Amino acid sequence: MSRMLNRFIMPLMLAIIFLLFLNIYRFVPMRGDDYSYYLLGLSLESHINHYMMWSGRFIADYIASFMTGIQNRWVIVTLSSLGNMLLVYNIAAIPKAFDRSVSNITTALFLFVVFILFWISHPSMEDTVFWVVGAANYIWPVIFIVFYLRRLISAYVYGIEKKGIELSLLFGSAFLAGWSNEVASMAVLFMTLMFVGAAFYRNRTLPRYLLGSLAFNLIGTLLLVLAPGNFVRAASTGYMHDGLHGLLVRVARFLIKYVPDMLAANLYVFFAAMLIYLLYAVQRRSHTASEHKSAYIVAAILLAGFFIANAIALVTPPLPPRAMTAQFVFLLCFITASLYFLLRLYRLIAVASIALVLLPIFAFSYYLIYVDYQSLYIQDRISKTVIAEAKQDGERHVEIPHYFNRAVLKEQDGWGDFIDANMAKYYGVERITGFDVGFDYSVISDPCDFQTKVEIDGRSESLCTRAYYDVYPSRTMTLVFELDDSLPGPEEAQYFIKIDKKDAEPEAKEEEEAYAFNNAEGEEYVVDSQLPSVDLLDRTFAFVTTAQIKHPNDIGSIDIDVKRYQ
Repeated sequence: MSRMLNRFIMPLMLAIIFLLFLNIYRFVPMRGDDYSYYLLGLSLESHINHYMMWSGRFIADYIASFMTGIQNRWVIVTLSSLGNMLLVYNIAAIPKAFDRSVSNITTALFLFVVFILFWISHPSMEDTVFWVVGAANYIWPVIFIVFYLRRLISAYVYGIEKKGIELSLLFGSAFLAGWSNEVASMAVLFMTLMFVGAAFYRNRTLPRYLLGSLAFNLIGTLLLVLAPGNFVRAASTGYMHDGLHGLLVRVARFLIKYVPDMLAANLYVFFAAMLIYLLYAVQRRSHTASEHKSAYIVAAILLAGFFIANAIALVTPPLPPRAMTAQFVFLLCFITASLYFLLRLYRLIAVASIALVLLPIFAFSYYLIYVDYQSLYIQDRISKTVIAEAKQDGERHVEIPHYFNRAVLKEQDGWGDFIDANMAKYYGVERITGFDVGFDYSVISDPCDFQTKVEIDGRSESLCTRAYYDVYPSRTMTLVFELDDSLPGPEEAQYFIKIDKKDAEPEAKEEEEAYAFNNAEGEEYVVDSQLPSVDLLDRTFAFVTTAQIKHPNDIGSIDIDVKRYQ
C-alpha cells in the first residue's frame, strides 16, 4: 500500500493543482500589454530592436510574444496552468536536491503546503499568475530560477555524475536564470557565489562545474542588466534623474512603503516558518540534530536570497507588488528546506496545523477569485460585442466598459484593467477608451431575476431586474434595473425604492421587514437624483447596492415610485 501511494500520490497532487489553476485560467481575458506583445510577434529583428530600445528581458519578451500569438485559447490556458504547476512542484522538490532519499509522499506533503501558501500569499496573483505577459515576466523566469537552484544544490551536494546531461542542464538553467528579471537575477547571482564559496570552504578547492554555472549565470545577468534598452527606458521615464535625489529618499521609500508591503504580503508564510521552527526547537530537546549538514547550508543560502532580493529593491525604481514574486518564491523555497528538518511526527503536526489554519482561507480565496474571474469572462465578451457593433457601424473611436471586479480576499487578486494603445490596432480601429460602469455588468447577460413594479405618472409598469450579492468584505446585494424608453432617466426624476422581505408576517412588514435603501439620514426611502445609470449595448441600466437585504432569495417584492422633477 505504501509503495503504491508513493507511486501515485505525486501525479495525483500535480493533476489537482493543474486543474485548480486551469479552472480559473479559462476565464482570463486579454488586457494591456498582451496586445503589444501579440503585435510584436516572433520576428528576431523586432525583438532585438525591443532589446535595444526598451527592455533587457529578451527571453521573457519572447515568451510573452509566443504565448499571446497562440491562436487556440485552450493551448494558452493549458500552458499557463502547467507553468504554475511546475513552479510549485519545483519549490516543493528543493529537499530532493540535497537528499535523494526523500520520498514522493514527503514531497507531496511539501507540495500541499507550498501550493496553499503560494495561493493565499502571492503578492500579486492577477499581475503574474493569471496575466499572460505578467507570467512571462515573473512566473516563467522564476520557474527557470528554481529549476536552476535545484540543479545547483544537487551539484553542490553530490557533484556531477552524468557530465553531458547534468552539465547541460546546470549551465543552461544558470544562463536562463541570469537572463530572467532584474531583481531575481541579481539575487541568484549572489546565491550562486555563496554556493561556490561554501564548496570551497568544505573542499578547499573550486569544482569546475560550479565555476561554470557561476560564469553562465553571470553572462545571463549581464545581458539582462546592461541591455541598452534599459538605459533608454530609464531616461525616457525620468528615473535616472529621480535617482539623484539621494540615498535618504530611497531608504525612506524602502522603509516606509516597500518593507511594510513585503511583510504584509508574506504574513502567512512567516506564520508557517515560525510554526516549523517552534516544532524544530521542541524536536531538538529529544532528538539529535540532522546529520545532513548540507541541508542547513542550503536553507541558509535560500533565506539569504530572500533578504538579498528585498535589499536590491533599495536601488531600483519603485516596485509594483508583482516585482516581489522572486523574493516570495525564495521564501517558499526556504520553507520547504525547513520542513525537511522536521522528523516524521513533527512534520505531520506542522502540515496538519498549517492545513487547519490556512486551508479555510485558501478555500474562501479560491471561491472569491472564481466568482470574480467568471464574471470578468462574461464582461470581456460584452466588451468584444461593443467593439464588433461599433466597427459594423463604421465607428473608429470605440468606448468600452472597464472591467468591474467582484470582491476578492486581497486587492492584488482582483483583475487589473488598463487599455493599451495597441488594443485598437489589434481590433482594427483608431482608438479605444474605457468608461466606468459601477456594477458587475456580466449580469445583463442573465435572464431577469425579478419584475419590479414601477409607479409613474399614475400608471404601473414593470422593470426587468437582476440581482447579485457579495459576501466579502461584508454581505451586500446589488440590484440592476433595465430601464425602458418610457421611463425618465435618473437625472430627470427621483426614484423611491422599497424592498419587502419574502415570507414576512403582514403585521411586521411595515415596521420590521420592509427594507429600503437608507440614505445618510436613515430615511426609509432613498431620494437620489444621482441614481447611477449606464448605457450598454443600446440598453440603459440603473443600479443600487444595499447591505440590508443579504441575498436575492430574501426578496419578496420590489417597488419603485418615480416622481419627475418639476
